[in-house]
Amino acid sequence: MRYVGIVNTQAVGDCLLGTHTAKLYKNKFPDSHITFFVREGLVPTTGESDINDGVALKLISMQEGIDAIGIIKRDGTLISSDPTVRHIDEFIEQRAWFSDLGIAKSQHNNLISRYGAQDFSDTETNFNVGNTKELPTDRLVIATSGPLDWNRKTKNEFMRVSILQGIYQFLTTNNIKSNILFLGRDVEKEDLITSLQRLNNSHIYIGPMGLPVHWLKKAKHSDCP
Repeated sequence: MRYVGIVNTQAVGDCLLGTHTAKLYKNKFPDSHITFFVREGLVPTTGESDINDGVALKLISMQEGIDAIGIIKRDGTLISSDPTVRHIDEFIEQRAWFSDLGIAKSQHNNLISRYGAQDFSDTETNFNVGNTKELPTDRLVIATSGPLDWNRKTKNEFMRVSILQGIYQFLTTNNIKSNILFLGRDVEKEDLITSLQRLNNSHIYIGPMGLPVHWLKKAKHSDCP
């Protein structure tokens, strides 16, 4: 058994994308045990509340290839949720992403230099959010972020309102039956996983960059990784 530690101190969306590395690594080395280490106190950027305590860790643990979750304490100590992990044979650091590589490939770029590109070139991400994708056939479902996420990313309330007005006008003009879902801590009383499940059953997401965009990018949505 080879014990591997993936270390990611970034935000929740980046960590979720980083789990794709575990899938690729385990495909190449099936006899491996992978602990995904995140920083202590990890919560969604706009979800600093009791409802999201531990939700990010649960989401990461649901992904293919992850055997245990680890915490990087503020003093640098590493703690694994699996007490059988006594040592780590190989560390994989994920600390940034690069525009020329793309987000997913950036997370395992160092493995390409170690083992070659053949087994680590796949960027087709596929995440588990705990439900099966079921798209309504009688209406178009559009998901978007609430004002908090829009304005945190764009700092432009006029842009947000203008886009929503444009969407409503297009749907009305073309007589399209639709439902618009607003996602985010400021507009819903649900945790991150439940929010992503709602997003999973939407036809389109329109919003600023952030975790939902990371999750949607090249994703095949299902109840299994």
